[in-house]
Formats: sequence, structure tokens, C-alpha cells
Amino acid sequence: MELIRKVIHLSGLMYIPAYDLFGRKFVAFAVGFLTALAIVLDVLRRRYNIIPEFLLRDYEKKGIGAFVYFGVAALLMTLTLPKDACYVGIGVGCLGDSVAGIVKHRFRKPEYAPICMFISSILFLHVLGLPTLPSFFGVVAGVLLEGSSFLNDNFTIPIASSTIFFLSEIVL
Repeated sequence: MELIRKVIHLSGLMYIPAYDLFGRKFVAFAVGFLTALAIVLDVLRRRYNIIPEFLLRDYEKKGIGAFVYFGVAALLMTLTLPKDACYVGIGVGCLGDSVAGIVKHRFRKPEYAPICMFISSILFLHVLGLPTLPSFFGVVAGVLLEGSSFLNDNFTIPIASSTIFFLSEIVL
């Protein structure tokens, strides 16, 4: 079941080609629309149980779905940060977090999740051609927030990794 959750999670990577093909305004509109749809879906899910239980984590069964947190994060990034910073947030939040989740839940190796998240994220950002040192700092920020209980990590990982990348680019 974890693999099904992560396929949904990984679909967020479509943000990157959509941004490249259609631009920021289109992606902001699309992400805003999908986030609004996610909120409606979450309300319906809580009221009518329209999403199968096996797709939900325990905290989602009683609270807000991860897809809502991620949608809000993606919308905030798109509206406030440059393209490369958004790509870092999406890459770490979708790919890195998915890899960490698979390692933790499917392979039952939580101790390896952070390093797997780090390696998959940094390689992905390298393939995208993003600057190495700011990418490193952005990925580290995301890895440190993996499993965060402060706020849902589907929100904190993309926001922190994209913001730290952006600030590192300014400083470096």
C-alpha cells in the first residue's frame, strides 16, 4: 500500500515539466485549483469516507490529508519563490520524501530513510542542473524536517528546502 501512496506523491513531480512548458502563471493557477479541489476532497473524505482507509496515515484519518498540506506548500512556493527554488521544494518534497517513506514503511528501515532521502534528492537536483551548494543546503533542510511533528512534513519539507535553497543562492 505504501507504493500506491508514493505513486500519488511522486505525481507531484509533474509540476516541473508543467512549469517549464506553461510557465509560472499557469502552474500557480493549476496548483491553486488542485489545492482547492484537495480541500473539498478532504472535507468529503472526512464526512463520507470516500478515500480508502489503507491510503491514509493515522494522523490523516482524524486530521487533514497530506495532499492538502503539500498543495498549500506548492502554492506558496509558486507564488513567492523563483523557479529553481520551487524545483528544489518539489524535488525534495515529492521524490526525497517518497523515497524516505518507502524505506521506512515498505522496507522497515527507518534508520536509512534520511540518507536515502538525501541521496535521491541531491541526485535529482543535480540532474536538473541546479547549483550544487545551494541544493545541498536545501536538501539538508528537508531531510532535517522529515517526520517533523512541528507541522506536517508534506508542508515543511518543500517550504524549508526551497527557502533555504533560495537564501543560499543569494548568500553564495
